[in-house]
Amino acid sequence: MSRNLSWTACVIVMGIGALTLLAQVQAPPAANAKPFVPAATVDSLMNGQQDYFKAIQDLLEKGGKNTKQIRISAELLAELANVNHYHNDKKDYRDWAKELQDTSLALAREADKRKSASLDEMKKLLVRIDDVCTACHNVYREKAGDEEGGEH
Repeated sequence: MSRNLSWTACVIVMGIGALTLLAQVQAPPAANAKPFVPAATVDSLMNGQQDYFKAIQDLLEKGGKNTKQIRISAELLAELANVNHYHNDKKDYRDWAKELQDTSLALAREADKRKSASLDEMKKLLVRIDDVCTACHNVYREKAGDEEGGEH
């Protein structure tokens, strides 16, 4: 009987904890919360995105065995794309930033499969990331006066 009571108490405490966490996650932002404003320049974001892209590319060229680092780099690339989205109000720019974020997160999810992660799928997603970057740069990089091209 004591064992059942302990088990019941444990389940109740865990349930209360889960509900508390859920309430915090779904809580609306504080009334005095400031809107998000990027701290980094677009140039800094592009350099960071390029670094994470190259890190993933290098890891995949080595066989994609370090899935933890691929996942982390892909998540950080996705977050930089999320921030990048705030640097321009034009729909196509924001769409490309969102697509970069979504594709990077898909790559992170694939890498998170660890030993069952598909190297081919991760490579396909990286090619898609490169395509998204190129499409955006074809429109916006030259307008910004950056003639280097081909970089993320």
